Amino acid sequence: MKAQPFSIYCEKFRLAARTEMQERRTAPRYRLSLTLEVMCVPMAKESELLHARMEDVSTRGLYFTSDQRLAVGTRFNFSLTLPTELTHESDVVIDAQARVVRVVEKPKNVVKRVGIAALIERYNIIHPKPATT
Repeated sequence: MKAQPFSIYCEKFRLAARTEMQERRTAPRYRLSLTLEVMCVPMAKESELLHARMEDVSTRGLYFTSDQRLAVGTRFNFSLTLPTELTHESDVVIDAQARVVRVVEKPKNVVKRVGIAALIERYNIIHPKPATT
């Protein structure tokens, strides 16, 4: 099966996405709440894996929340799985590298206290191989 560009997956969410603030970005954002695994580049320690929650995504960037702060300019790898409900095919894994462009501190009583905006620099879409019978 030929891999579809990430923009095709984003376009599937276009009608469901609504924002209340004026959009200034060049690529439309889509609200998509998924678990995200973030690994800083280069990794300081093997165990340095952040678990975050993605709030929205576009073909060029993403915004996620975490309980750990990343500095502006930090490069990181991330991995997320688009479930079958969204792809209408099978689960699709996206491995990518991004760079932090903005950090938003949230109130201390919020579980994931740091909002992080990042620019996607490159990505790879991985389709699972069909099961053989």
